[in-house]
Amino acid sequence: EATKSPVEGATVRLVRPDSLFAYVRAKKEGRQDDLLARTDPEGRFTFRNVLPSTGYALYARRGTAAGVTRTKIDLGARETFDAGDLVLGTAGGLGGHVTGPDGKPLPGVRVAVTWQVKNEFSVVLTDAKTLPWVEGTAVTDDAGVWAVPGLEAGDKTVVFEAPSGAADVKTPITVTAGTQRTD
Repeated sequence: EATKSPVEGATVRLVRPDSLFAYVRAKKEGRQDDLLARTDPEGRFTFRNVLPSTGYALYARRGTAAGVTRTKIDLGARETFDAGDLVLGTAGGLGGHVTGPDGKPLPGVRVAVTWQVKNEFSVVLTDAKTLPWVEGTAVTDDAGVWAVPGLEAGDKTVVFEAPSGAADVKTPITVTAGTQRTD
């Protein structure tokens, strides 16, 4: 909000986007590289007993408003990290139209939006379940139209999964704050 007052009840997630656990679809329960917290009335949150490692990302969001991300967080043993103030920003959005090879609209296509996936292999799996964090989802309607509002500004990766099993990935796609992109 413009007042920059503390936000109670925001979801805060600490993940390692490059974790092998994400790619092999390991359950999140009991893992120390994918943690979730909620902010208290003063907007504070804490994660304890975090597995020491490099490449953590911190994501905070409340409701359907845009979130805020901190990346490239390295944590050593017995080390404390202060993320400072996380300011929830103005939301942007993505949307579009999904068609098949014949140009006809495809209904029922699952769409997942996440941060731009970057890795040393330059590979993005066409399976939304392997994404480290899904910032927003949609399903195409009968006209093949989809929309995901409430996204943080920045470059994104979008995964499309049709009921037939066909899939596609588009990356990077830029989200601009205050704009619902539909191209």
